[in-house]
Amino acid sequence: MNAIKLEMNNKQTNDIICKSFCLKNIWILFIIILPLSGIIIGFIFRNDCPLEKYIPLWEIINGFITIIFLLLIFITKQFFHEIQYRNWSIFIIDQLKILLIFFLFLWFICGNIWVYKYYRIVKYDKQILLSNKKTIENFYCNKIVYLYAFCYLSRKMVVTYVTGNKNKLVEVQAILADALPNLRSQDLDLPEYQGEPEQITKGKAILAAQRINGPILVEDTSLHFNALHGLPGPYIKWFLDKLGHDGLNKLLAAYDDKTAYAQCVFAFCAGPSHQPITFTGRCPGRIVPARGPNTFGWDPIFQPDNEQGQAGEKTFAEMDKTIKNQISHRSRSLQLVKDYFDKHPEYVS
Repeated sequence: MNAIKLEMNNKQTNDIICKSFCLKNIWILFIIILPLSGIIIGFIFRNDCPLEKYIPLWEIINGFITIIFLLLIFITKQFFHEIQYRNWSIFIIDQLKILLIFFLFLWFICGNIWVYKYYRIVKYDKQILLSNKKTIENFYCNKIVYLYAFCYLSRKMVVTYVTGNKNKLVEVQAILADALPNLRSQDLDLPEYQGEPEQITKGKAILAAQRINGPILVEDTSLHFNALHGLPGPYIKWFLDKLGHDGLNKLLAAYDDKTAYAQCVFAFCAGPSHQPITFTGRCPGRIVPARGPNTFGWDPIFQPDNEQGQAGEKTFAEMDKTIKNQISHRSRSLQLVKDYFDKHPEYVS
């Protein structure tokens, strides 16, 4: 009897694995066929859209660049999954992916301009235009060409990362390049909330989603001194402005415990009517006298622990960016964000 139950359980498990594998392959096939079909349609009808001659060209170039980007993702996952960021091979591939994402974003904007400005005047029938003595060049575009571009652009959901900090944007793009290629940034003047870091981030996310009227990604970064029971926490920005690096060190002068942890809470909100989802990452370390370039907030005074939980040798400011991206509180939070978007491809494709 137990043998029969075990066999049934194994069969059910195999069925689930098979279905999951089939769905994954169907999705992979879909995201490859979509840009490939754009290349074919754009090439076949390249002279059949006098209304806007750039629409077929947009489809061809978009298809080629998207396929190259997908191939780079495939190569990274298949051949470099055990190689660390400091390896030059994967570093070059990651930089190339970032460049392609930037190009695809600009090309996406161009496509929107060329397609949507003719949305209400485009005509698909030459004969009707000629019978009404209307110029074909002013109104006609092949129906397949126009509707493919229109549907392709409309299906993309661009997520807005709310920040005006270029350093943060580069760091986030480096980590989310595969998971969230449709990522743009916008600086919003949001009110400064008070409370626990997660509550602050959720409040910012809800307001940002209302102002953007679309999906957004916001973050709140904090630095917590264990000797001070978590202070300065989310108020580190004001502490740093008033006290500077030396002043923050002096806060701990009377304490033997110099340990601290850096925390980053990202929140994703799919729109004004949605509740935000939070992703929290922490990096333990200790507060030290400032070392390294003074270009990124309190990085010069925070020295993260190593993998064994012991004091590290470099502050965040002294580290190479690619190394920092592997261990930072932001990277740990973003890894959770990446895992979420990997399971929700509607935001990626």
